[in-house]
Amino acid sequence: MKRVWNRRRVFPEKLVSNRKFFDDKGVSPVIAVILLVAITVVLVSVLYVVVSNLISQQEITPKGALLFREDKNIDGKFSGEFQGSVALDRIEFSIIDFSENTTLFFDPSIETTKEIPGGLNITYDDVNENNKLDATDTLVIQNGEHGDRITIIYKRTGEAVAMDILG
Repeated sequence: MKRVWNRRRVFPEKLVSNRKFFDDKGVSPVIAVILLVAITVVLVSVLYVVVSNLISQQEITPKGALLFREDKNIDGKFSGEFQGSVALDRIEFSIIDFSENTTLFFDPSIETTKEIPGGLNITYDDVNENNKLDATDTLVIQNGEHGDRITIIYKRTGEAVAMDILG
C-alpha cells in the first residue's frame, strides 16, 4: 500500500512561514477611503485646470458691417463705412482686385494707405484717433471696380469681421 503524503505534513515549515503573508488583512478600510477621495480630488482639480485653460484660450471674432458706396462724381472712388468697433492692431484688410486678380493685405495699425500697382489703392484715416476701426473713421478706395472684394480679417482667429463687394 502506497502512502500519500498530505502537503501540510510534508512541508509544515513552509506553510507556517507563508501564513504570515496570507493572514495580513491589507490596508484598513478607513485609510483606503481617504486615499480614494484624495486621488479623486486631485484628478478632478487637474481636469478643471486643463478645461478652464482651453475655454479661456478661445477668442471670439468680433462682427461688424462694412459698406462701400460709389462716388458718382469720381470714377472708381468708393467711400467705406464700418459699423462696429475693433482695435486696429487686431485687424487687417484683405482687398481682392477683381480685374488684376491680385490680393492685397493692408494693416491699418502700421500704414494709412496701400496700393496695388496699376490697380486700386486704399486709404484709411482714424478720424477720432482712438486706435479702433469704428463708424467715425474713413475708408476710401481709388481706382476700384465693381466686383472688388474688401474683407476685414481678425488676426487672432483669421476669420472675417466684415466684408463688402464693390458695386
